[in-house]
Amino acid sequence: MDDIKKILIYRTDRYGDFLISAPFVYSLKKKYPKSQIHIMCSAYNENLIKNFTFVDKTMVFKDGFFSRFQMIFSYFNKKYNLIIVLDGKRRSLYHSLFLKGKRYCLIKNYFLIKFCSFFKINYVINSESQTQFKNIAYLSNLIGFNLIKNNVFENYQFPKFKLNLPKKYIVFHLDEKWFIKTYYFDYTDINPSTASILKILNFILKNKNIKIVLTTGYIKLPIIDFLKKYIYKKKHLNNNIFIIENSSFNEIQYIISKSKALICCEGGVSHVSYFFNKSTLALYEGDRKNFHNFWTGHMNKLVAHHREDIKILSKSNSLFYKKILKTLG
Repeated sequence: MDDIKKILIYRTDRYGDFLISAPFVYSLKKKYPKSQIHIMCSAYNENLIKNFTFVDKTMVFKDGFFSRFQMIFSYFNKKYNLIIVLDGKRRSLYHSLFLKGKRYCLIKNYFLIKFCSFFKINYVINSESQTQFKNIAYLSNLIGFNLIKNNVFENYQFPKFKLNLPKKYIVFHLDEKWFIKTYYFDYTDINPSTASILKILNFILKNKNIKIVLTTGYIKLPIIDFLKKYIYKKKHLNNNIFIIENSSFNEIQYIISKSKALICCEGGVSHVSYFFNKSTLALYEGDRKNFHNFWTGHMNKLVAHHREDIKILSKSNSLFYKKILKTLG
């Protein structure tokens, strides 16, 4: 396999999913430095993935029947030395069949396992009995290279930002995942109130000599306006809490990279903090512990706490407070 020149990788899901597999892509580039690595990604992820220097080209896997049908014709019989389906999606595997090249897949769907066996496609089962990161390592060994654990952001081209950040701070990421109406409806409703969030922020400021940068997601949340009004009126809060909203995920990555620690709901931001080796306190759905371990079991410096109503989280004797102190050191 020394003549590897072109590699296509399917990662058409979320950005956090790509980050888990980014060391795989990096290690593959190290193994074949003269190869061209192309990533088939989603429209949202492309703006982020293309900034990694070990990715040579990004292509968007388009939505809609006619768009995908057109993609089949535009890619029909294109030749790649390696075709790797990392997202485990049927659409990706089916699309890959119209290309020429040796295929490898990371899958857990029973039908697709049978499908790969029938078409004699190399595959690794993405079993939830262990971490996804370990499953990806098995896939790399099957292809013929070792997975390198590294900070993939050392190979990331950050745009120039004009952000007014304090010298020493933690990130409190208050995004749509705190609210079930803007996220999964089968998750526990944290139901954050302005008073309860302020109680947590005050606890941090009281117990740690550190400032707080509060970031948000892409969905506009009414609670942020209430927090801004209250914080602005209180001098001790106004001098110590910096609210940065409407940020791109690129900016949030950069903010996390310069921070001391992160408090968040488990997701893409916690994967970012892992690569920057930041202590992280992440809220996860309590009855999905195995599923949570599947995504985050490879992370060091991660303190996990199950999702609860904010009134429980912000009680004076709350275990959540103890975990905050553990996270901040």
